[in-house]
Amino acid sequence: IEIERLGGGEGRPAERPLPRHLALVGNPGSGKTYVARTIAPLLHRIGAVQTPNVMEAGRDELVDRKSEVRTIEKTRRMLERARGGVLFVDEAYTLLPSAARPRGRDHGAAALKEIARSLTQSGGPLVLLA
Repeated sequence: IEIERLGGGEGRPAERPLPRHLALVGNPGSGKTYVARTIAPLLHRIGAVQTPNVMEAGRDELVDRKSEVRTIEKTRRMLERARGGVLFVDEAYTLLPSAARPRGRDHGAAALKEIARSLTQSGGPLVLLA
């Protein structure tokens, strides 16, 4: 954020905004959710996000079991609700394809694609993946 304010270095303006998204990595119970809830107000204070709000979402909040279209709609709604703040995607790995879920009936990849698309849009939420 400070780099953006100062420009791209050598007195030149930054060509495009730096990515502002994070991955929180750690074992269960290591405090990833706590860090997300704690960091949001700090990010707001330094101007990285417009609001200190944290929306928490897991697979159930992002993925529809039967429809890829409804998965995209659910994910877009969650991204919109988090707009200007922080979207904390808990257990993001559950969005990856899995042998435990029937092939062709798992729409987690559609949710991931929608999240990835939002990462480059201005005004969207800051995304924390854990």
